[in-house]
Amino acid sequence: AITFAPSGDIVAACDDGSIKMFDGRAVAKGVTRANVEAKTAHMAGTETTCVRVSEDGRTLLSRGRDDTLKVWDVRKLSGAPLKSFGNLENLFDTTEAIFSPGDHLFL
Repeated sequence: AITFAPSGDIVAACDDGSIKMFDGRAVAKGVTRANVEAKTAHMAGTETTCVRVSEDGRTLLSRGRDDTLKVWDVRKLSGAPLKSFGNLENLFDTTEAIFSPGDHLFL
């Protein structure tokens, strides 16, 4: 899963359970090293099916095949999630998460 943040940064979910954020301007110049990483965002060996950044660029949602939906502070991505919702069965590799207009709700 991959998405763009409003700032132009790129957020990618990786097969090892991590989420990585790349500076979009640096990537355009050929730099491929992540500037921020949540190494254990989701269980290793499970796919992260969705990453989504809020309109204001401050909050990230991630949905994993480990049956969780996690809410992250983009500025503190390398730390723990703000909130983790478990026992949300995820049977499909296309399961999404989304913010409502204005970022008031997510599902």
